[in-house]
Amino acid sequence: MRAASNARVLLQADSGARPARTRITCARTSFTFDPELTVGEEDRFADWSSTLARNIFPIGELDEGRFFLGIDETSEICLIETWVATFGPVREALDKLVLGIAPRRIA
Repeated sequence: MRAASNARVLLQADSGARPARTRITCARTSFTFDPELTVGEEDRFADWSSTLARNIFPIGELDEGRFFLGIDETSEICLIETWVATFGPVREALDKLVLGIAPRRIA
């Protein structure tokens, strides 16, 4: 299953923060990798997957549930709300989440 493979990549990623190539662009907020926190949001993920023509699987939440986090089939981590933004590939995304670098809005 592709989702399990992407989740494995995320969990095996080197979580050590590395210097960011860009400056800090937002306040750091808490994030949690736990797909169970997205229960009830299946339609939101399905709708954005259809709109963006790529599968986005729930992986957790950002800012204590204010936003949801998803990972697509290319291991790109996205912020999901009534809009979508990307944090980039897993390693880059972890840096951005830890350091406080805003994602790039894509829809």
